[in-house]
Amino acid sequence: PLSTPVDLQQLRLFSGGDQAEEKALINLFLEQADQIIQKLSECVDTEKQSEWKAAAHKFKGSSGNFGARRLFHLCRRAEAQANEPEEDKREMLYAIQQELNYIKTYIASI
Repeated sequence: PLSTPVDLQQLRLFSGGDQAEEKALINLFLEQADQIIQKLSECVDTEKQSEWKAAAHKFKGSSGNFGARRLFHLCRRAEAQANEPEEDKREMLYAIQQELNYIKTYIASI
């Protein structure tokens, strides 16, 4: 369903249905997510476009693999719009953080 922030079937493709593996993948994703959010927040200023773009690209990939489709699309936009003004990037970062928080809440409930 579209209301869920993570496609669990996508996650299960990676884990082969192994719950311990799923938990490890979830923890790895969340750990990387927090690191990338930190990196993006350090790179919103205009001199760090390439670092912003690289961080958004990495997060796009891990979001896609994880089955976090909305987060994937937000990261794809952030990557494509790395040259936008700082204010616009702050808005993108906020949207990414909101979606990540939604994912964390969702994961805690499953």
